[in-house]
Amino acid sequence: METGIWGRFVRPAALTAACALVLLSLAPPSAGSDRAEQLPNLVAMAPFDLEIGEADTDAPGRPAGPALRFATGANNRSDYALELSGQPSGTTEAVAQQCVAWAAPRVCTERKEVGTFAWHPEHGHFHFQDFALYELRRLRPNGEVDMRRRGLVATSGKVSFCIIDVERDENRGPLYTAPYPLYYSCLAGLSMQGISPGWRDVYANSTVGQQIPLEGIEDGIYALVVVIDPLNRLLESDDTDNSAVVHIRLSGEVEILCDQVPGETACEPDPPADEPGL
Repeated sequence: METGIWGRFVRPAALTAACALVLLSLAPPSAGSDRAEQLPNLVAMAPFDLEIGEADTDAPGRPAGPALRFATGANNRSDYALELSGQPSGTTEAVAQQCVAWAAPRVCTERKEVGTFAWHPEHGHFHFQDFALYELRRLRPNGEVDMRRRGLVATSGKVSFCIIDVERDENRGPLYTAPYPLYYSCLAGLSMQGISPGWRDVYANSTVGQQIPLEGIEDGIYALVVVIDPLNRLLESDDTDNSAVVHIRLSGEVEILCDQVPGETACEPDPPADEPGL
């Protein structure tokens, strides 16, 4: 985030007008104002660091066996932070509130309820529920992802995370990037989770939940689809760039054929019609 700098001296009359403008800029927006420019914009990262590994089995419903493991993450490509705080509603849950209006960088003036936090004892901190969804899908004969019900091969189920600043987004220039991470520790509890402008949260392939179980799935060509905020609970300036895709070939190993990143690249493969993944 940037802060204005007085580059020139101003006359008293101009100074009075300037002070008035500053005060107006610090006032909370009116109820009828458009907040689209004060919201974050989460952009999904295409899955990377793919490998065939062992499935997580530390939660109900997770079968043992091979799994497609991968890393991914969420960029914030807005000039405003995603900031989440919690209001406890029990010993293990809390109502999640998102900042939707800012008086100045890091100064929130209004919050709205957007979901829930849940305590994860294995990690020792709260997670924002249903933050991501991972799906393995078939490709149609023209190479497009089959988003119909019949196209779904396997899913991670909805995945929860503690949301923090992990690294800078290299696709954002320094002018639009927060100079330091504010949301840097899951141990801050319910008062401080989020992603600063120009930063991203990244989830390694060893993180619990970063998997698609492969038991019973044939070798072939598939699409691995990452969806950030699948239930559309978070308030954003743009919801059209919340998913990313890689087309892969499974053959005892995993090979990336192409990746599709929102606003950057697109997959246009032409797989053979007899591939099992079609």
